[in-house]
Amino acid sequence: MTASFPSGTATGTLYGFALTLTDSKGTTAQATGYTMVSTAGQFYLSGPGTVLSVMQGSSVSAPFTLSSQGFTGTVSFTLYPPGAGPSASLDTSSWNLTPGSSDTSHVTFTVPATMAPGIYSAQVWAAGSPAYEQWATAWVNVIPNITPDFTISAFNPVSIAAGQSINFSGVISPVPLSGYTGTVKLTGLAPGDAPGISLSDSVSIVSGPQSFNGTITSLTSTVTCSYMLPVSAVSGSLQHSGSVQVFVQGGAAPFATPSWGSVGVTQGA
Repeated sequence: MTASFPSGTATGTLYGFALTLTDSKGTTAQATGYTMVSTAGQFYLSGPGTVLSVMQGSSVSAPFTLSSQGFTGTVSFTLYPPGAGPSASLDTSSWNLTPGSSDTSHVTFTVPATMAPGIYSAQVWAAGSPAYEQWATAWVNVIPNITPDFTISAFNPVSIAAGQSINFSGVISPVPLSGYTGTVKLTGLAPGDAPGISLSDSVSIVSGPQSFNGTITSLTSTVTCSYMLPVSAVSGSLQHSGSVQVFVQGGAAPFATPSWGSVGVTQGA
């Protein structure tokens, strides 16, 4: 963000501005900042620019970048942590700036496991010598601590002719969305005389949902019928299952018709 001031703007006075920040999940918060006009060079202090999400019982680091716009001198930082929110600490107390230089410091928010979910903020005050000052704000969204897990999607029914193959796909989704990471082993089961099913061996979840592919194969001798084929997804101690409904058409008759022969009866003497 760039702020422009017309010539003649009073120097030595703080001017405020407001921003609306939105994270990847749509959570919004209002951020405020302050700047001062100076004829002796200026610097700009910027916060993370988005709402940072952090689970209960963990921590998150928010970057603050200080950029010189013709300013030469020492800039000292003062942290104003959330009053009733997470504890906050700043990793530096001051920077020495020269024209065109920039540095980044971090505020670490530590969230107790029992802290109520909600949005909290901390402000950093940057005071320069010679006199010039700015504010910047970081916002954190405390979310419930859910044990990282994953889900396997429900599959749409597929229809297949006897003696043919068909491809299908599914999705493994981490829960919460940014929680689980790891490798999920996939196995398809074909009970009895049901069509065969084969899947991708495994799916690696790095961030966000991950799709996988599978193939269903029917023999010419497969009975015309509807089948439910189980799909197993395993990662360590986590295990989930789903199923694919398959309609086989044009196969063997679903029921056999008994054949009756003749029975001879001989009357005794």
